[in-house]
Amino acid sequence: MSIDRNRYRAFIDDLDRLSRTLSAEQIRHTIEARLVDWLARQDLDALNLSAIEQAVRDLFTPEARAYIENAFEAYRATLRLVNQHYDDLPAEITRDLQRIRAIEQIAAQEWGNYSTDTIRSLADALRESVTRRERVQEFADRIQPISARVERYAVAIAQTQLKTVARAAKNEKARIGGVEFFEYVGLRRDSNRMFCHLMIGQTVHLSTIAQLRNGNREPVHDNCGGWRCIHDLEPDPFADSESEGTLYTVEEGTRLLRVYGVPTN
Repeated sequence: MSIDRNRYRAFIDDLDRLSRTLSAEQIRHTIEARLVDWLARQDLDALNLSAIEQAVRDLFTPEARAYIENAFEAYRATLRLVNQHYDDLPAEITRDLQRIRAIEQIAAQEWGNYSTDTIRSLADALRESVTRRERVQEFADRIQPISARVERYAVAIAQTQLKTVARAAKNEKARIGGVEFFEYVGLRRDSNRMFCHLMIGQTVHLSTIAQLRNGNREPVHDNCGGWRCIHDLEPDPFADSESEGTLYTVEEGTRLLRVYGVPTN
């Protein structure tokens, strides 16, 4: 199987542009998302994958090859997850690697004082629930028997995980599309956390989002304000600059938040 060399020369030019605006970690995520998406749409066997990996690597400078190696490993890792956890599900699910990557990303997040067995059970339940497109209450019912502590917070866990998976999948698509600016959107309520109250309406760059801190569940790009947050970072493909403002730190009780905007004092 041959590779479109012109496409990947253009990809190199795009990488050069990204390197001037994104951190190394953000560049890695962007390249992974784009290559995994492209590879997922090909009809590949192991031999073809190795040949394409070599061809792509040859097109890049030595400095950039580490990104490519990471991207191909991300693709192989996702295929391993499909074989391990999704092999009994319909074909349309197993081909949706973006969605599977989002599920696994959230399943791998830290869960505080929960035991290893509990976290593993939550991850298994999340896979099952998301791939079957269950609603919050159905997911909550699924995880309630896992432990007494989970039972007390089942709805909160279900709301948080399902929302976070949706954000992570959307973020992956935004990276594939080359979107770098996001607007913090959602309703203003008296019950909003301070982080959300200060961030609503702000348009921020990926490099700024990476520095935000909500004080309870991170990263902000996937979790926004944290537990049970109703807000989103919505990709804005038309934005070419951030809202007026700067990064600054505020206190919320014993927590330090890192937000973006114009400080009020």
